[in-house]
Amino acid sequence: MFNKICKNCNESYSTQYSFSKYCSKKCHHIANGKLRNERRRLENKKFLNIKCNVCGSEFIAKRIGMKYCSKKCRKNGLIDSPENRIKRKRRLSETKIIFCKDCGKGIETRFHNTKYCDECRNSKKSSQNIIKKLKIEKRKFPNGRICTICGNAISKTHLNAIYCDKCRDDQDKKIKSMWQEERYIKAYPKNKECKICGKSYFATRKNPNCCSEKCNKEMIKENNKKWRKENKEHYKILDHKRRELKKRAGSVKDIAIHYKNKLKIFGNTCVYCGCSVELRLTVDHLIPLSKGGDNSYNNIVPACKSCNSRKSAKDWIAWYRKQDFYSKRRELKIIKMCS
Repeated sequence: MFNKICKNCNESYSTQYSFSKYCSKKCHHIANGKLRNERRRLENKKFLNIKCNVCGSEFIAKRIGMKYCSKKCRKNGLIDSPENRIKRKRRLSETKIIFCKDCGKGIETRFHNTKYCDECRNSKKSSQNIIKKLKIEKRKFPNGRICTICGNAISKTHLNAIYCDKCRDDQDKKIKSMWQEERYIKAYPKNKECKICGKSYFATRKNPNCCSEKCNKEMIKENNKKWRKENKEHYKILDHKRRELKKRAGSVKDIAIHYKNKLKIFGNTCVYCGCSVELRLTVDHLIPLSKGGDNSYNNIVPACKSCNSRKSAKDWIAWYRKQDFYSKRRELKIIKMCS
């Protein structure tokens, strides 16, 4: 047995033959392939002693026509090569005047295949898109597009539409209501008995326990009476607090006069969000009655129901600055008119 070193991978191995040079067939094929390529390069004189166009160093080329020794030299050479500079100058200098076929305007261009100016080209593209849409409509609707419910014409923007805008909105509402009712029916039984009048009715989300609004109001009154009987002491405390707050606040007769004057000043709008619906506006106290507020002119302000309920008994300045509809102009106006 002979201990030798492989000429390709430089690893030690043991063999029976004294003339072996490689540890395996893979190393043998790899080494022979490298030697063949090196021999071919040395035989061809074109590969020998080529200078790099950028750094000037000599190197052995792998392919015919190589000019650069590495990737860095290639990038730098392509950017700053004289050939590329000459091409750029030619492109800038070689401009021609071409007349548009539609409008007849003269155009200076570098490209020799141009036929139209920019305005004519854009108008043609838009007209071609419209023609394509019309062809698709004629295939689908040869006699014109008509709503299947009301019979009115349909706008051309919606290609796959069957209904007009009004009918589409109505159908969307019906589908939503049907989906909500189906979901409710699965959770609750279909027929129920009203707790007050005893009639059988179809239960929905609006009236799950009573057949109508009248019965619902009566049920609420009965529940309140039961709660007052069961919790007499707690109810007396709440009633006592309510009466004390009214006494401290002052007279209630002047609230309507103050409220009308403030509506004129703020233009019949909400002080906080600017809502202009008069039916939703309510009387709001800047300093709440629970925290020592009064029914005076400087403490009363018109506000919508949503803002009034959100503010509740909070400090109006700290609450108002955290809202999305905050504005400094309104805040300063409130301070001036209510000071």
